[in-house]
Amino acid sequence: MKYKLIASFCLLCFFTGCNLAPKYSRPVSDLSASWRTLSDEESVHTNISWWEALGDPVLNSYIDIALAENKDLQIAAWRVVQYHAQYEIVRSQRMPQISLNSSAVKERLPIDSDFLPSNIGPTTPDFKAILNLSFEVDLWSKLSNASFAAYSEYLGEIENRRTVVLTLVGSVAQGYILLRQYDLQLEISQKTLESRKESLQIATYRYEGGLTSEIEVDQARSVYDEALASVQQYEMLVPQQENLLCILLGRPPSSLERGKPLTGLTLPSQVATGHPSEVLTMRPDILRAEQNLIAANANVGVARAAFFPQIDLNALFGFDSIQLNKLFKKQSQTWLVGGNLLQQIFTGFLLEGQLHLAKAEKEELIFNYEQTVLTALKEVEDSLVGLQQTKKIVVTETDRVQALKEYLNLSWYRYYEGLTDYLTVLDAERHVFQSELDLAQVQGDQFLYLIDLYKAIGGSWVTEADAQVKKEKK
Repeated sequence: MKYKLIASFCLLCFFTGCNLAPKYSRPVSDLSASWRTLSDEESVHTNISWWEALGDPVLNSYIDIALAENKDLQIAAWRVVQYHAQYEIVRSQRMPQISLNSSAVKERLPIDSDFLPSNIGPTTPDFKAILNLSFEVDLWSKLSNASFAAYSEYLGEIENRRTVVLTLVGSVAQGYILLRQYDLQLEISQKTLESRKESLQIATYRYEGGLTSEIEVDQARSVYDEALASVQQYEMLVPQQENLLCILLGRPPSSLERGKPLTGLTLPSQVATGHPSEVLTMRPDILRAEQNLIAANANVGVARAAFFPQIDLNALFGFDSIQLNKLFKKQSQTWLVGGNLLQQIFTGFLLEGQLHLAKAEKEELIFNYEQTVLTALKEVEDSLVGLQQTKKIVVTETDRVQALKEYLNLSWYRYYEGLTDYLTVLDAERHVFQSELDLAQVQGDQFLYLIDLYKAIGGSWVTEADAQVKKEKK
């Protein structure tokens, strides 16, 4: 009967401990009902693999490769395993600890030992098989709060891995867009270089024929060198961008396959942004910040519980005999049941310091959570306005390029008719060249802002992409 009472007491204490952790509530964020910049709220693009909407199979394959092979992502995945193992270690302290101690020894005692029985020789064997059980009664939920804190940190690390996934997918997509932008700008520079090479030859022929002065040759050579420098610049940027993409893909630097040109990519007409309050549940960095705050709140309970008595229950049952054939006989049984109570009296203010530290860490993480939310809102707003304005700039730059090309054609015509000087032609060429480069850049910018917007919003696509991560074998 007494064993049943002890077992019942243990179970009662295990399930009805007093929780000293503060009641958790999510920090209140002052969020507006809508975004500052008007956005599309009915689209469902954020709930799919949005990069597929750009319409480039090569980009899709690169993202799949990065999710499987990127080294930073693999590091983040293994950190999740570490945090789960740490949670298992902490959680184990809530369970009874059972161990088996078996031994077989032979000991020689002094012949003149007073405690040596008369029928026992000085050389005596000893055989033991002892089962030990210990259990800390979690009256103040110290162990449960520690376990809950470790579990929250584990969940936070999962969200950290998803943050890496979000950043990785966005970085691969943006890196590919920049690569195609540099490809286009290199192509523009090469075409301009060929055109200016012809102009330089014409200016040279006209000078040798006595039709113009050497000034026009020097002017033509200067704009030719300008285009040549641009070609050389993009011949540097293109392989550097390929090297960056290769690192994201988890492979050594090398040349990369191309898909559609920048102008052939599809720009989705709508992007779901929802409401500002929804960002709190769609961004993994916000979810991680909250899990860290939940863990800190539970650690306050752990620090408070240290002020109260710690109760440990112990039990022992086994056999002890000097004869192996009688080890498991009834007369060889041994057992022990007991408990310990430990109450800290004075620790030099150690416990107070631990409690103050836990509270301070919680307060820090409250502000960290709020700052993370504010940063997320800013990123969404910046991406929205950037995407909307770059769409308008693309239209403007396209009209500008067309107008400057007409200006260049008229300049050449008037130059050949002797109605204007060569400087007018050079001015028109410079403006056309720069406007074409600017148009290529802003065409890339609109895709970069689109990707920034998907990254800023988050959404279920992050979880879906996270599921593609090459998992470790446990």
